Amino acid sequence: MTKSKFASWGTLLAAALPFAAVVFVLPFMFTDSVNRVEVGAADLTVVDGDTLEWGGERCKLAGIDAPEVARPERWDGDQEPWATRATELLRAEIAKADTIEIAEGPNRDESGVKLIQLYVDGVPVGVRMIEGGLAYANVDRVGDSGFPDDSRAIRQAFLIAGHPEFQDPHTWRQAHAIEPGKD
Repeated sequence: MTKSKFASWGTLLAAALPFAAVVFVLPFMFTDSVNRVEVGAADLTVVDGDTLEWGGERCKLAGIDAPEVARPERWDGDQEPWATRATELLRAEIAKADTIEIAEGPNRDESGVKLIQLYVDGVPVGVRMIEGGLAYANVDRVGDSGFPDDSRAIRQAFLIAGHPEFQDPHTWRQAHAIEPGKD
């Protein structure tokens, strides 16, 4: 190579480094700017693998979709045994945590249920549910729900863990809905 080709590559590399830093490094230097509230395990009631009761209100875990338990008023069937396993894993993660925090997102799901992020020992519990093979990431379908950094962590965990053994709950709900068009 001639000296001018080296100079061209050096210029290109020098121009690309700031772009690479913005795209690949900066997003991971910050955490979501949400207020976290520390809660006790006794403050939470696990409804299923992605739903809790907290403060008298039903809340959905943002970023994940866990297998469905039987709800005859909504669909014909359930996703057992995975639904029970997901519910048990969520209970176990809460029970063994040294610290539990909740952050309320600005959004609600299509049914009006509050979307939250639940952290067990500082980690979004959705990451643990995906690593356990008991949830799908749904951030590409529904958005980040006000938790962009956590959504990236959930998406990354899903890319590493791969698809669980059960059908994506969103697809399953569409196929088994009592009222077509309702998810």
